[in-house]
Amino acid sequence: MVFLFSRTAFRIIGSLGMTIGQHHSIDKADLNRTLKIIYSLDGPNIEGSFTNFFRNPNNEGKAPGEYFWPPMLGDVYVSHPLRSPQIFEEYLDRQTLNDNVVRVEGTFIRWCRLEATTIANPMLKVLAGQKVDLLILTSTETGELPRSAAYGGVDLRKFTQSAKTIADSKELLSIIQDFAND
Repeated sequence: MVFLFSRTAFRIIGSLGMTIGQHHSIDKADLNRTLKIIYSLDGPNIEGSFTNFFRNPNNEGKAPGEYFWPPMLGDVYVSHPLRSPQIFEEYLDRQTLNDNVVRVEGTFIRWCRLEATTIANPMLKVLAGQKVDLLILTSTETGELPRSAAYGGVDLRKFTQSAKTIADSKELLSIIQDFAND
């Protein structure tokens, strides 16, 4: 089992694919081992660009890495073509993803767990055939998890309280431990 961590924001649409592609470009990457990835997303609209990693209506008929015009990324109109970041053979649309997201009691964190199998995406250097176990973590509110206090304008008291809420959650700890130990 191999553990990777990946985080995305709107502008880094292919970050999950880049993380897996980087792992696959390592000389001794073993495609027979399951990758376990904890993937952190910003804000409540997790379905926006994330579902494009899977087969779905947005990339239907497009080869992985091929240019396509996405209708929207979340609530944001895209004014230019993107290359398909599809890296998984399984189907996942917005509704299916949202149906699987669960709130961690007493926190602003939501999570879901998905299993997938990679397909080749030459643009991202992803190879086909590796099983991936994904734990997706996101917040219920945009801005609950500031990216960095270095950018200024961050209320450090809110950031500290957010960190304490996460750290104190026995349920979240159990979710992460179960994911790591499966």
